[in-house]
Amino acid sequence: MVHPLTADQLRAIQKGTQAVYVFGEIAYADAFGECRITRYRLYYYGTGPENGNRVGLTYLDEGNAEAPCR
Repeated sequence: MVHPLTADQLRAIQKGTQAVYVFGEIAYADAFGECRITRYRLYYYGTGPENGNRVGLTYLDEGNAEAPCR
């Protein structure tokens, strides 16, 4: 992130009134040497598992997909 979350934003995330969303894409060669792309969407809104300073992200129901490279 360009800017750290403010204390108010962190409290809102912990209460579940705001969330952090992560959108990304990974390109890789599969076991057969074919180029593949995986697109993913994840989120955290204060109720996921915590592991020390880390939080568990949850998959969104839509937007996660795998496809051949173009």
